[in-house]
Amino acid sequence: MNPILPYLKSTAKAFIDCPRLGNFYDCIRYFPQWKKYNQPGRSPLTEKIPWMAFGAIRFLEKKLRPEMRLFEFGSGGSTFFWTSRVGSVVSVEHDRHWYAMVQQQLPGTGVEFLLVEPEPDAGFAQKTYRNPDDYISHDQHYDGLNFERYAKTIDRYARDYFDVIVVDGRARPSCIRHAIPHLRPGGLLVIDDTYRDFYLTPFTWDKRQWTAKRFLGPVPFDRPFFETTIFRKAKEI
Repeated sequence: MNPILPYLKSTAKAFIDCPRLGNFYDCIRYFPQWKKYNQPGRSPLTEKIPWMAFGAIRFLEKKLRPEMRLFEFGSGGSTFFWTSRVGSVVSVEHDRHWYAMVQQQLPGTGVEFLLVEPEPDAGFAQKTYRNPDDYISHDQHYDGLNFERYAKTIDRYARDYFDVIVVDGRARPSCIRHAIPHLRPGGLLVIDDTYRDFYLTPFTWDKRQWTAKRFLGPVPFDRPFFETTIFRKAKEI
């Protein structure tokens, strides 16, 4: 099948489902990249690229600097992408098998790579993934498990320590709650898959403190369109 046909169908559906998508050209211009990364055998880990909207990747390519410090919830191809562009990377992963796969390629990169697995939660049934203080995932594969230690990993570092924090792992509302104090004024908070409204709705996102750029569009290695939101923390309030 000609790959442009499913791509155009996904583009049209995205415009119908989400009017804030932007202009049609921004979607069509990423078709060559989408086609490139959707070849057999390619994955975020082999290509060392984040699995997020192309528009967000392009934006970050322009903003990342060698002097920056970055923290990442959720590892993969993105980990290698960051480490080739910033001065230091801390990445926390919850899945032991995936951690081992990524770890095999990390020696020599200087990444501080942490494995923090979820723990059994006796009170899981009374909790909701929409509450940042409950530390659970919406993914049913993790029913009965708690991600509190995982989300609190970033608390090992000082306030205002990181220039960029990427939330692309489990229990994302909880991770966002703990990430915010550790992001320096003027820093970037990158949250992937924000088409899931419950990631952002627990927070006020005061416009005096935050400016947001939404990137809803095609992603590598997939047909559907997804959304990545990048917040910039104000330097002064």
